Amino acid sequence: GMNNKEIADYLFLSVHTVTTHRRNISNKLQIHSTAGLIIYAIANKLVNIEDIQE
Repeated sequence: GMNNKEIADYLFLSVHTVTTHRRNISNKLQIHSTAGLIIYAIANKLVNIEDIQE
């Protein structure tokens, strides 16, 4: 997966914007770990498991 800086660079956003969006998503879903967010995304078919990099 990508860290916040890599996501920001990929999407042409600031790191602060990425951090804020991740925090807001975590709060709305009441999931407070990166692993939890990944599991949620896979379970809800928001990402393809083959697209996830180590």
